[in-house]
Amino acid sequence: MTYLKFCLGAGCLLLSSPALAMSEGQGWFVRAGAGLGEPDFHSTMTVNNGSGFPAPLNNDVYSTRKKTATTVNLAAGYRWARQQTWLPVLSAGLTYQHLFSNEINGTITQYSLPQFANYRYTWAVESEVLAIFARANLRQYQRFLPYLDGSIGSAWNTASHYRETAFSGVTPRISPMFRHHTATDFTYSLGAGIDVVLTDKIMLSFGYEFRDWGTLTSKSGELTWSQEQLNAGHYRTHSGLITVTYLFGQSTAPLSK
Repeated sequence: MTYLKFCLGAGCLLLSSPALAMSEGQGWFVRAGAGLGEPDFHSTMTVNNGSGFPAPLNNDVYSTRKKTATTVNLAAGYRWARQQTWLPVLSAGLTYQHLFSNEINGTITQYSLPQFANYRYTWAVESEVLAIFARANLRQYQRFLPYLDGSIGSAWNTASHYRETAFSGVTPRISPMFRHHTATDFTYSLGAGIDVVLTDKIMLSFGYEFRDWGTLTSKSGELTWSQEQLNAGHYRTHSGLITVTYLFGQSTAPLSK
């Protein structure tokens, strides 16, 4: 939400700037950027412990702590600039996004009983996205063009390197060893931000993006856990992004002197 408030606030500050006419044109562009995202997924995960006890004693509860995630993205597409007040620029293309390996960690509470919070665990997640996107610049205010965008595509979500350790005074158990798993899932994103014209070929963009990367699960574990898996639900991020766009064979917009 911090990123969204920043983008909306920046847009409001620009409303008093006079609009300039866009020169018509169209052409290809490439874009590269990076960002930081706040992950969002299940606050707890439950795994059947094989004890045969009645619920909820038959489940172990895994709490989840979230760390800021780093992403990079590359995109290429086509852009249409038109001489009109509203929606002066439209663009569409193909984007690749990579979510660097990020750690989910927490406490394992056996039998769902607080007095049996005996272990801590770590679990690594990593994702890649290939998607088609569209962006609409709403208006132009001097060098600034606020935008809305969105994308749909495929995500490859990898969960791996499950590890657990016992707290002091607790006898270590045999680890479930939940196995490496990569799954393909549907992904979509929604975003808003501001394009800033630097030169007739280069733009700098500041934006907010919400992305649903799809579900995040492990493969089954070993021994007692051979029919069980970790499931964090839908992995989502709220990200602040900075990107640079280069235009081929066209200019961004006329600039004030």
